[in-house]
Amino acid sequence: MKSPARTRTACPKARARTSDLLQFLSAFIVEIPPLRDRRADIALLAQRFLESRNFQRGIAKEFTPAALRAMESYSWPGNVRELGNVVERAIIMSHGARRIEPDHLNLPPGDDNARRNAGVTLRFDNLPTVDELREKYLAELTRRFNGNRRLIADAAGVSERNLYRMLGKRDDGPQ
Repeated sequence: MKSPARTRTACPKARARTSDLLQFLSAFIVEIPPLRDRRADIALLAQRFLESRNFQRGIAKEFTPAALRAMESYSWPGNVRELGNVVERAIIMSHGARRIEPDHLNLPPGDDNARRNAGVTLRFDNLPTVDELREKYLAELTRRFNGNRRLIADAAGVSERNLYRMLGKRDDGPQ
């Protein structure tokens, strides 16, 4: 067992070695841009992750063109690690299906940056009520996401449970 005094005296030497190592390694800086700036690499990396998971699980799956487009349109804030996790989750979510569809990826629709920066213009002949605005908004989201309630809830920023309540009120009221 080392004494505290001996450990303290060894620390400056270790710090010096670490500093020397960092100085040596700084000569070999490799800058890799984020995945969102390398859209062409997304399909290649996703395919590589899929192939390695296929080998591990003893199954053969493939991405549909729509799934590849969905991955290429996503901004990947978690970078390559997030892409690997999404591929793993898609394999699990696709169960026995041989092809991985966009729904299996569980990605938000479209590019996150585009969604954040997208503007909304409202024009009214007569001022609508809040209920009328909600009705039009839900109708637009339902149309845009083909009735997929998980995607509608994500886009509206509400839980699926709250979305069901909102849609229930909408279905009960006048159309």
